[in-house]
Amino acid sequence: MIITKLTLSRREMLRAAGAAIALPFLGAPALFPDGPFRLAAMLRRRVVFMAGLYRGGRDYDLRFVELADFSRLSGAGPAAAGERDAAVRDAMQRYVSTLEDLCREAPYNWFNFYDFWADADIPTPSSTPA
Repeated sequence: MIITKLTLSRREMLRAAGAAIALPFLGAPALFPDGPFRLAAMLRRRVVFMAGLYRGGRDYDLRFVELADFSRLSGAGPAAAGERDAAVRDAMQRYVSTLEDLCREAPYNWFNFYDFWADADIPTPSSTPA
């Protein structure tokens, strides 16, 4: 954890693993890892999505979308854990919505080498009973 915090304090990029959560993606449920969002929430950091859309020749459109600002989360305890879980879910939904929007806007920029929909029977949060 100390190395992770030092990496972030130097403003370097970090990749993290975690659990996968099923969210609707382009009309079907798909699994997305929540580890990077949980880590950012735990360290109270911002999460910014970046993509470069190829427009032909030497032209690219760079997009930056703030998915979450976890610096505003409260401290420890059960109430804070619930707030953090909700904030992580919201950030993940913004991430998936951003991906969907970009895929629809520039479908030929989508190079999918991973089968997002391999397990078609996974429940999404909206289809899971409360």
